Amino acid sequence: MTPSENPLPFGYSSLPGKGSGADSAGMPMGSTNMPQLRLPQPNEVAPLVAERLGYYVYMLVDPRDGLAFYVGKGIEGRCLEHFYEKSESRKVAKIAEIRTAGQEPLVEILRHGLTSDEEAFAVEAAVIDVLGLSHLTNEQSGHGTESFGRASLAELHARYQAEPADIEDPALLFRINPDNFHSLDPEGLYHATRGVWILSPERASKVKYAFAIYRSIIRRVYVPKQWQRAKIVGYPGRTDLLPEHENRNYEFIGEEAPQEVQERYVGKSAAHCFGKYDALPFKYWPVGFGE
Repeated sequence: MTPSENPLPFGYSSLPGKGSGADSAGMPMGSTNMPQLRLPQPNEVAPLVAERLGYYVYMLVDPRDGLAFYVGKGIEGRCLEHFYEKSESRKVAKIAEIRTAGQEPLVEILRHGLTSDEEAFAVEAAVIDVLGLSHLTNEQSGHGTESFGRASLAELHARYQAEPADIEDPALLFRINPDNFHSLDPEGLYHATRGVWILSPERASKVKYAFAIYRSIIRRVYVPKQWQRAKIVGYPGRTDLLPEHENRNYEFIGEEAPQEVQERYVGKSAAHCFGKYDALPFKYWPVGFGE
């Protein structure tokens, strides 16, 4: 019997198109180089296995293309609980789509034997940063990404050496977090800043400037000319906008502030405007302005 005629060992199944070596070179970010033979996935995590796993970080993978669509962390059988969820989340919809195609999502453990929830949070956040939130069904970035997430050395130099901005004008400070920030052009930065937000248009119309803030640093300043109900069209490159955003969110139409305003604020830190545990996506400045 030749190697090609050798039957698969009991319990293994074939995954076409997922070879190894040269065949898998150039696979897209987030894909998992799954071997052609795989063991059947268990429906529960056995107690002895759970003990050895400890805290762990995992991915849910679409077996049709090998791409990860969710990253999480947990203990015991947390990685399998998603398969029994009932909600309208994108993750649950993705699982249903895979099952409709006659397959089951795969669970891949990225790191186990972690000793604390905090350690697992850090690994989870790093994986989400690398894969990119827009390519996943996770609802939010990893824990601590705002402060310690993926950044270039130049970015960190700017962040840790930036002097605090003395914001003299009434403004809305928008903390943006696009996972493609470093590839944004000026138009992309504008669209990442102008919408879509849950706020009072009456109050927002009283501010003079809108600040684009990424990782605590002021990146650009805009002059809002008009506030209106948000539209999910007219945002090139945005993949996070959903139809329901048009029912409750707002956006502004505006232009870049004059050059002297940019020079006064851009590159300076707005970290002092937000509390250490402040998770608000935007803030009026000075605090309480326009109430």
